[in-house]
Amino acid sequence: MTRRRTSRRLFQASPAKGERQQESEEEVLSERTISSLPDALLLEVFRQLARLPPVTDAEEEALYSRRLPFRTFESPGEVHPGLRAYPFLAQVCRHWKRVLESPAALQALWGELCIDFGHELITGVHVPVAWSDVRPSDDEFAAAFAAVRLQSHRLVEFVRARRGVLRRLTLTNSEGYFSEDGDFVPVNSKHNFNLGTLGIVLGMLQDRLEHLHMAHCNDLFAAGSPLGTIAMVGGLRSLVLDDLQCRLYREPLAELGRLTRLTELVLTATQRHGVFIFGIDCIPDTWSQLSNLRSLELRGNALLEALPPWMPEALPRLELLDVSACSRLDLRTITALTQLRTLALQAMDLVSGGTPPRLVQQASAHGMVPRAKLMPDLSHMARLTALNLADNNLIEVPPCILKLTGLEVLDLSGNFFLEFPQAPTPLHAFSRLRWLDLRAVHVEEGGRYWSPGKCTTMQHVAALAKALRRKNRHAKILHDTS
Repeated sequence: MTRRRTSRRLFQASPAKGERQQESEEEVLSERTISSLPDALLLEVFRQLARLPPVTDAEEEALYSRRLPFRTFESPGEVHPGLRAYPFLAQVCRHWKRVLESPAALQALWGELCIDFGHELITGVHVPVAWSDVRPSDDEFAAAFAAVRLQSHRLVEFVRARRGVLRRLTLTNSEGYFSEDGDFVPVNSKHNFNLGTLGIVLGMLQDRLEHLHMAHCNDLFAAGSPLGTIAMVGGLRSLVLDDLQCRLYREPLAELGRLTRLTELVLTATQRHGVFIFGIDCIPDTWSQLSNLRSLELRGNALLEALPPWMPEALPRLELLDVSACSRLDLRTITALTQLRTLALQAMDLVSGGTPPRLVQQASAHGMVPRAKLMPDLSHMARLTALNLADNNLIEVPPCILKLTGLEVLDLSGNFFLEFPQAPTPLHAFSRLRWLDLRAVHVEEGGRYWSPGKCTTMQHVAALAKALRRKNRHAKILHDTS
């Protein structure tokens, strides 16, 4: 009997080697879950989460991405909370909690920290996690949000635990944020973070911090200027102060001259209701010490009237200058900055080829003088590779632009009076052009159909787009089609 059973085993069909290997792999995969991922792979997943903006469609992505060398109103470069956008990762499982609290995670994940006050308050509404699988009603959420508070000592302790590795710090929305419905939600009364707390945080990071970004934090400027405190962080290489809705005067601005290692300085203002009272009105002479500066953005400072004559010599490394919406600025000094590679002159009321008659009529109808500023001659700025002339009053492509054949990015969108009665043949020679924006040009009032002149303009624009794509199939040419 024993011999018979042995023979039976010998002649049974055994599974092929490939089948056995496939079954083995399927068993391993069935046992592998998201909580069993290796530590190194989990850390990389968390690191990528910290970089990806929380968006759901291309329109939202444009708010966070910065595909061009300069910012635009369409792509303002909004900040997002980074890893703090996912505050409950440690509650997924014990393995994730252990990895997130490990020394390796501290080094890999917390070199950059974004503190979004609005986001932190909303996160506080969900602690403890009462609504993990049930969406609260509007009334329930409003009641919970009214009760939540953000204590600055907890924020300070959070930063203190990461001060050994933290290099980049972003503070945003301390004054409030815009809800999904477009309503502004003030939060400055829901936290006690103030200039003193900012001083403590910057004091802890004084020796290591390299990048400081503050956006929508005008409440921190209301009680006094923090610029003197910021200037004590001598290792800063990048300082970004966005959406200023307050005045910054010469004396506190002069303090920034001590940040001699700066390579990027951004001071942008947002004007409300047409009252030009926000931002800076001068560039102090102490900024001549910022010889390492490569990028200077002063968007929206409508009180700024002149750039200092020492800029070309004192800032020899300056490659990017953005003075968009600085409507009172005298542009004569700009032409001396021949080292520039990127120049943004968006919304500057620039004219070329004369003041548009329709602009004169519109201003006269309201008893006003048309706002018009002559386009500066940029023909000798041969190093320019990116130029933003959007939202101006051009009626023709400025002749000086046609000499800048090294341009890679050119934005002419929003020039409502720009027409092409003849083919813009010189632009066909721009073989390096990879981005050309001609949306919202030759805009006509009223009428369901394009006029013959508008049709001619759009035919020439379409022909130009085809010619440029033949030279560079990756070129992106944006223009209206209807």
